[in-house]
Amino acid sequence: GKTEQDEEEGAGVAGASLLEVLGEEKRNKVLSSIYICRCDTSGLVRSAAINVWKALVATPRTLKELVPTLTQLLIYRLASSNMEQKVIAGNALGELIRKAGEGVLASLLPTLEEGLQTSTDIDHRQGICIALREIISSASQDALEDYERTITSVVRVALVDTDSDVREAAAEAFDSLQKIFGKKAVDQVLPYLLNLLRIESDAEIALAALLTLLTDNTRSNVILPNLIPTLLVSPINAFNAKAITSLAQVAGGAMTRRLPVILNTFMDNEVSSTSEALHAELQASFDAILLSVDEFDGLNTAMSVMLGLVRNEDHRKRASTNLHLSTFFANTNLDYSRYHQDLIRVLLNSFDDGDIDVVKAAWVALFELTKRLRKEELEGLVLSTRTSLQQVGVPGHNLPGFSLHKGIGAILPIFSHGLLNGNSDQRVQAALAISDIIDRTDADGLKLFVTQLAGPLIRAVSERSVDVKCKSLQAIDLEIIPTHLKPFLPQLQRTFAKSLADSSSEILRSRAAQALGTLITLTPRIDPLIAELVAGSKIPDVGVQNAMLKALYEVVSRAGMHMNETSRASILGLIESESGHVDDSMNVTNARLMGALVKSLSSGTNAANLIKQRVLTSHITSSSILNLNAVLLESPTSLTRSFSQETVVLLCQGISSKNVGI
Repeated sequence: GKTEQDEEEGAGVAGASLLEVLGEEKRNKVLSSIYICRCDTSGLVRSAAINVWKALVATPRTLKELVPTLTQLLIYRLASSNMEQKVIAGNALGELIRKAGEGVLASLLPTLEEGLQTSTDIDHRQGICIALREIISSASQDALEDYERTITSVVRVALVDTDSDVREAAAEAFDSLQKIFGKKAVDQVLPYLLNLLRIESDAEIALAALLTLLTDNTRSNVILPNLIPTLLVSPINAFNAKAITSLAQVAGGAMTRRLPVILNTFMDNEVSSTSEALHAELQASFDAILLSVDEFDGLNTAMSVMLGLVRNEDHRKRASTNLHLSTFFANTNLDYSRYHQDLIRVLLNSFDDGDIDVVKAAWVALFELTKRLRKEELEGLVLSTRTSLQQVGVPGHNLPGFSLHKGIGAILPIFSHGLLNGNSDQRVQAALAISDIIDRTDADGLKLFVTQLAGPLIRAVSERSVDVKCKSLQAIDLEIIPTHLKPFLPQLQRTFAKSLADSSSEILRSRAAQALGTLITLTPRIDPLIAELVAGSKIPDVGVQNAMLKALYEVVSRAGMHMNETSRASILGLIESESGHVDDSMNVTNARLMGALVKSLSSGTNAANLIKQRVLTSHITSSSILNLNAVLLESPTSLTRSFSQETVVLLCQGISSKNVGI
């Protein structure tokens, strides 16, 4: 057989013949293709290619001559969409570095760098980046250190390529470089990109390069600590604002630790900006950053910052933060329900802010939050929201946030829904909360919500729960919005009258009596109600009787001048039949009713006769003294005008009486 020397001589002859026949350029392409086939995924192809290579190539010097041509073929294959071609080319490149020696890098790397700078073919440039990654992975660290500057230069150029696929391939090459050189690789690439970021003409492409690097969490954790301080230097310009926004959208969770600094710096710049265009850009960037957070750590951090800013001492920051929250509520898909109570509390507190812009912004935010709450969430927020409401403003004084157009609409849905659908405790607290709202809102502020206020409360008064009934009656403060409740008068009258006859609760009956007194001032016909109350007062239950008499007192004291003679006669007959009752409370109520009746008669024979018969009696009794007190309270002029002397005599007799009760 042939010796190795014979084979080399034969290969030398064959190689020379091939060069002579094809010429150097074609010879190089043929031999380069054969070399690549030596690394084919098919065993048969590999075996055949190895045999042909041995027959044509005699020395390693030939392989070094092929490097430029072989490199171009490998680059195109590495950029192929065919995965098998990529694998073959990658294997061949690694084989080339191992076979030709690491000295091949001296000719290979400049070829790659030149190709990146001159090629207009995107696939070609992408292939160069993949080739660079394979070189870094295959060569020894010593060899790479010798060519560190060149390799770094190629990576830099590739990272600022105009095509995103090329930049992504360059980022993978950067990963390989970082595995070898560690922080040193970062120090050689990142400052370069940051410097470009400061040059207006290069800033866009530098940002694109950085965003490509930030798609990987490991890279993000290395790059962001260096990048963010550069972009956050105040005053922040429009480009840097957009850059931070882009980073937030790409880096995701890697930005979480830096959110407090980012959001606070943006807020500082937003409130101090004098340019409308820049101010709008900063606002938009702030919103975009806030909307980019993830649902867990990112949301926790962001909400902590926002809740703090809502309470900031600078009113401009408070107003701006509330507006940013409204945008967040309107656009986010995150589940932030764990912050509902805290958000409602701080926004409600802002309803009493001394700055009207803060109040308006808080209303917008709370309205956006409330209208997106699910039904089951509304019920669960009744108790905490009522507690927050009690801590805002002063009862009896208008709350600035409720004085805005549709002011109470930002919070009312929570209580309206809770009153109709909550459990017993939630319904009670909802009724009390509505009462708190009414107590902090003027008539104009309530006018738009009469139906939403009265409807649920009327339904709640019909509940089985006595507590819910009582609190709902308490909430129906008719005196605040009487003219707007006229459509509900028949329904309200029936509801109150029914509550008067409820034997289970004295508080309920007492509140129903007071409510009827207010109600009667809104209706022109009071006689049917008086007839109903007189009939109801004859029920055997003492508590119900007393409630009916109290209701009669409320009606007569407020609208007695409108009742007819039949009603007066029926009330007088009732007083006479109930006088001397063993129940002190009943006697007091009777006396008060007597005083109201005298007041309604005001002057004339009827009033005088009633005073003579029931007040200025010849014999002093407990009932007559109670009647005297009531008339002095309700209509003192009816005594001083016509019976001043008799009244003084009666008072002196009473004072000197030995009867302790008198």
